[in-house]
Amino acid sequence: MSKFIELKETDPKYLRDISLSFILAGKDTTAITLSWFLYELCKNSDVQEKIAKEIRETTNVAAGSTVDELAARITEENLEKMQYLYASLNETLRLHPAVPVVIKLHYFVNINTRIIVSDEFFI
Repeated sequence: MSKFIELKETDPKYLRDISLSFILAGKDTTAITLSWFLYELCKNSDVQEKIAKEIRETTNVAAGSTVDELAARITEENLEKMQYLYASLNETLRLHPAVPVVIKLHYFVNINTRIIVSDEFFI
């Protein structure tokens, strides 16, 4: 964004549109990732328990605390200590990438062989 601002001739509406595109793109990918993360947590109760335990231990919050008490104790320093949570989020991104990867395939076959393949597929 700073590169666009450095250009003195850039139209403010153009900068607004680019900024909006960045915000919306980040919002969608974040929402998709969090949805998959919650889905995986629901499927894996043992992982859910480990993450909850790590959060309680890192923030020193009692099991019966309110959401406001927990939110008050979450700091950037505490988040950096939550390695299991970080690994779980990364595993979610590995299993369910927010942005699909397009792979082009090229097949060389005998002229008498019939093969049906789409141009692209997503991983």
